[in-house]
Amino acid sequence: MEFSWFYAAILSSLIYTIITLGDKWLISWLKLPLPNFFLFVGIVQFITSILIFIIFGIPELVFYNIFFSYLGGFMWGIALMLMFKVLRNEEAGRVTPIWQTSPIFAAIAGMIFLNENIDKNLWVAIFLVVCGAFLISSNTSYIRKISFNKKLLIVLLGAVIIGFAQVSLKVGSENLSVTHNLAVRALGLTTSIGLPFAKFDKIKELLTFIFSNKKAMPIFLIEGIFPLLGNLCVLYALANGPVSLVSPLLGTRPIFLIGIILILGPLSKKYLNEKLERSQVSIKIISTMLVVSGVVIISSQ
Repeated sequence: MEFSWFYAAILSSLIYTIITLGDKWLISWLKLPLPNFFLFVGIVQFITSILIFIIFGIPELVFYNIFFSYLGGFMWGIALMLMFKVLRNEEAGRVTPIWQTSPIFAAIAGMIFLNENIDKNLWVAIFLVVCGAFLISSNTSYIRKISFNKKLLIVLLGAVIIGFAQVSLKVGSENLSVTHNLAVRALGLTTSIGLPFAKFDKIKELLTFIFSNKKAMPIFLIEGIFPLLGNLCVLYALANGPVSLVSPLLGTRPIFLIGIILILGPLSKKYLNEKLERSQVSIKIISTMLVVSGVVIISSQ
């Protein structure tokens, strides 16, 4: 069967689930300072961009498309910083589903800027996704006592930015190949997430951390390679499919996340700070089902 934008979007969701858990382990378990983590991401993105330009050459200077590709990467970096600041102290099982509400905002942005249509079924899907995200972002120490965690509103803002970034990258893909779109996006992301922390002392701290933590080496390899694969899948899907359909498929990440957490069992609590109490698992499963139900409706449009 042909590798379509549909499968590319689903595959990217799986890849980014693994990346999310790797991020959580680096930041929460190994205590990698966020500025150093952002610097690492920026360096990886910059190297990716340079390698693509060396291998595939410099793209034709179509300013309009290059600008939106760069802007998409820049906004993506801002959104990532917002998400990671919350991820440091919150469960990935809470943060990720809210992060995946970005399809709502991508669909709205696609309707406004790309003339993509949103029908009644899509609004039903939006309602399901928002309800699922709300439930999974609530602290439920007792069944009858639910208090919303205000920190997760920061993640929601990041989701809004990601939604608009996806539309920007879609515009950038019109006259750029997937690889060149990835390279220009990487430069934008480097500017927003890496450049602010590109100082000698931070670079020294990062190198010391990497080479003094042997347990971290496999994770750093994953963090270096997997984002490249995930981003290629995302950009391939955006280049070949409508944003309003591609973006919701990225919202299947909670299914993979819950599955991995349940498979890991006690290890997820020890290394990822993921709670496995029965009530929490039930809430996560129900909330994820709501989110995915919305995604399925959107993807069928």
